[in-house]
Amino acid sequence: MQSIERGLDLLERMADAGGEVTLTELVRRMGLPMPTIHRLMRTLVDRGYVRQEPSRRYALAPRLTRLGESASRLLNVWVRPQLENLVGALSETANMALLARLDPAQAREIVMRTGMPAQTPRIITDSALGAPALTAISISGPEARLTPSVVDRAVPLLQEVARRLSTELSYDDATV
Repeated sequence: MQSIERGLDLLERMADAGGEVTLTELVRRMGLPMPTIHRLMRTLVDRGYVRQEPSRRYALAPRLTRLGESASRLLNVWVRPQLENLVGALSETANMALLARLDPAQAREIVMRTGMPAQTPRIITDSALGAPALTAISISGPEARLTPSVVDRAVPLLQEVARRLSTELSYDDATV
């Protein structure tokens, strides 16, 4: 069981580092001995989840894509009822996107740098209309209908759906 946990931790640390690392970086990040890291990485390489580059760096391998695609298809099945409940409660469109896995400070930095440009003059770009979960969820509708009272009603509903999805999907990094 410990080997499985450590192997998954390695994959997550690699993803956090941009998908490519050296053994030395993993030793530093994980705090495990080099032989342990090497043995775990050899198993991940042998199974096709990690590849060793000519530079001797280790990179996440395309075989992980199959796992991600399967999980993504199931995500839609799990999330759809929550979004339908939002639509029913607010009579507005509910949306799902994938920026939420970023560190909150990193996400804020991107929004500060790039802004949230409106595609038309009538689009509201208020970040209070979204909430992080495994994916980001938000509502959208015509400006005339998204009054301050609708926003006041929507924010707690979005936060509750984000909390529920985070719990159901075992995503414990959500800060709502």
